[in-house]
Amino acid sequence: MPIARAVQTGRSASIQQRINSRIALAGCAILLSLVALLSTMQALELRPLSRCRALPVRLMLEAETTTRIETGRGTACTLAVQTGAAVIDELTVTASAQHGSVVPRGRTGIIYHAHGNYRGEDSFALALRGRAGGGDGVAILRVRVNVR
Repeated sequence: MPIARAVQTGRSASIQQRINSRIALAGCAILLSLVALLSTMQALELRPLSRCRALPVRLMLEAETTTRIETGRGTACTLAVQTGAAVIDELTVTASAQHGSVVPRGRTGIIYHAHGNYRGEDSFALALRGRAGGGDGVAILRVRVNVR
């Protein structure tokens, strides 16, 4: 009887080792596939559509500031204006985007959304009227957009 149990235990261990090896191989195959996919996307300059890069812009009354947005096709991208101690009374889109829509988000930001499957450069401009340090002023913000 002890020999039969030893043989059975040996078979169970052998089967378990084969299962563990197959799981490890499958995991390695999945990992290599993901690395290949990400490398291909990088080589082709592809990015997930949900990607939006828009750093907050610091408000400077009586000045003109330029910034950039990088976004994917069909993705809404929010640009925020850091006001510091200033109070913004009005945000106006002074130059519309040619290949997307610009919607004010309160008085301190906008949401940009490229049209359909557009891919390329776009731009728009904003005027922010407000007050800081006892004086009124207007800040002009020019935004260049790269839609990928």
